[in-house]
Amino acid sequence: MNRFFLFLFIVVISVNSNSQKNFEGMITFKIDINVSKSSSKDMLAKLFFKYGDSMQMFYSKEGNFKRKFINSNMYGGLDYQTYNADEGKLFIKDKDVELVKTNDVSVNTLKLISFKQIENEFIVNLDCECYQYVGQAANKKMVTLQFCYSSLMNKINVAAFEKYNDFFVNDYFKKAERPYLKYTMTLDDFSLKFTAVKIENTDLKKLKI
Repeated sequence: MNRFFLFLFIVVISVNSNSQKNFEGMITFKIDINVSKSSSKDMLAKLFFKYGDSMQMFYSKEGNFKRKFINSNMYGGLDYQTYNADEGKLFIKDKDVELVKTNDVSVNTLKLISFKQIENEFIVNLDCECYQYVGQAANKKMVTLQFCYSSLMNKINVAAFEKYNDFFVNDYFKKAERPYLKYTMTLDDFSLKFTAVKIENTDLKKLKI
């Protein structure tokens, strides 16, 4: 009997441990770009040139991530962005360019004006809670950011984002503890919306990223 209960205890602990594993895998997003009537005539083309219409985001269990822009222009569009949790830096590479640029994201370039929870959305058949941040840049321009996530997804390694303060990323992950399934950035003359269309829990060692 004692052996039975010991075995049952080990099974329960094992199941609970597996359910608490950090999310590791890939989320595929579609990208929607909108421009205002007052924007320049070529702004939509420039934004599509830079971002394309889809992005793959890879999360490691350790907290590093990589954004891969699929259909950006092959001559100077964004290739990828990677975040290194140990260094607290974002590395950015354009296509057809060997140079990798480095951004220090430890300092938030936006001053928080307001924060609130907004209406839930259904994304990839998941009921998602959403947060909205309104910030002001150094040039006094306003930026509105929205993040949506599902509490049914595995958590991420929140501590890994302690150094990613720019654009309220660290604050978002502290609150949600999960990868976002929708991210929207709205400025006066344009908006970018990244909406998840596919979620894959995958060992990144099996993926060539």
